Amino acid sequence: MTMQPLISSGLTKQFLEHTHPFKALSKEMLNTILAHAILRHYDKGESICHEGELADSLWVVEKRIATILVQLFKTHGNAIPLTRRDVAALACTTVESTIRTLSVFGKKGWLLSSRDHIALRTASELQKFLEPA
Repeated sequence: MTMQPLISSGLTKQFLEHTHPFKALSKEMLNTILAHAILRHYDKGESICHEGELADSLWVVEKRIATILVQLFKTHGNAIPLTRRDVAALACTTVESTIRTLSVFGKKGWLLSSRDHIALRTASELQKFLEPA
């Protein structure tokens, strides 16, 4: 794992300025957060969290789940043969957070989600969601 202060990363600041809940913050508050934050890069195969560990950091869950769904679309097409629990594990988040996020995506008309599979209606909308505003 490599780490660097976020304040030195203009790209990270630009990303956060357009990401909920950070986009509602003033530039001063955002700079204060960035001054205390650390960007971590993990090597392929390196564990980034383990079930049952206390959370000591913040990740943008909706973006992680959208990224995973877009990648799965490239492999499986519109019919993704994974459960919500599987997607939660890939996103390193809780099943409950995944269900909430998939529900939001479903209300936007991007997908249908059931207990044992996810059907994407449009991967292009998820891709747009991932692009900086």
